[in-house]
Amino acid sequence: MNLPNFIVIGAAKSGTTSVWSYLKQHPQVFMSKPKEPNFFIFEGVKLPYYSGPDDEETLIRKLYQGTITDFETYQTLFQDVGEARAIGEASVRYLYFPQAAERIKKYIPDAKMIIMLRNPVNRLYSQYVMNVRDLLEPLPLSEAITAEDERISKNWDCAWHYTKLSSYYNQVKFYLDLFSPQQIKVIIYEDFCRDTVGIMQELYRFIDVDDSFIPNCSKSNSGYWPKSFLIHGLLKEPNAIKLTLEKALPRKTYNKALKFFHKSNKGAIPPIPTTVKDDLKQLFRKDILNLQELLGRQIPWLTDEI
Repeated sequence: MNLPNFIVIGAAKSGTTSVWSYLKQHPQVFMSKPKEPNFFIFEGVKLPYYSGPDDEETLIRKLYQGTITDFETYQTLFQDVGEARAIGEASVRYLYFPQAAERIKKYIPDAKMIIMLRNPVNRLYSQYVMNVRDLLEPLPLSEAITAEDERISKNWDCAWHYTKLSSYYNQVKFYLDLFSPQQIKVIIYEDFCRDTVGIMQELYRFIDVDDSFIPNCSKSNSGYWPKSFLIHGLLKEPNAIKLTLEKALPRKTYNKALKFFHKSNKGAIPPIPTTVKDDLKQLFRKDILNLQELLGRQIPWLTDEI
């Protein structure tokens, strides 16, 4: 029976998809597909376990695609590992949920864990932009942040826990208290951006594979803001227009047209409002100081320009 011997556990919107991709390139590494099986959070539950602003079917499609809730199915993700030395998966929600840490301890107690942490203000805003782009956030940023506690009280999914997800100290501490320090590798996203190959080779050493391997880092994920939300909604959501075109056009032509209009509708992400940014920097200041003490290292977020 094969199970992971390392996991990328978060945080969301902190470069984990790029890390997953670059780990997957290494000939001695096997990464499960799709990314985000989320098993150690949702074992034994019926999805969607949390609520949100949409119906259950939409939430499952947008938030839980690829999520696995039973151990037997989870094991099948790793049935084709071959001769891989390092076996991994990446589910960014794990860092936020204590039950994930406890289940990892139960199933794979010796596993190594990679934590990616990004400037908390930037991470929060990236999460908000993604929610808006996925048609899951109807509120302006300041109102969405204000509504966070009420949404949590209504059992909304962590996708809307904007400030809580960016408050890293307790999340990281829980893992460090539960596992040995040798099992945890914390990477600062800004360091990863400055020296991607160097950080990847550091991660290869951490998971005990050949660290001379150089991944192709030419492709990376970049966010965007739709130029027209009307067009964006028509392209993203099931609707009669898409259904008619899909029936009328050859599959290749239909996919090519969707890709063209999607690319043409991509615009630049607007800057975070200055007042919101300043308020958030103050909100996260104490948590950053506590995290620095916990990790025993300086973190650039208090001085870096956002």
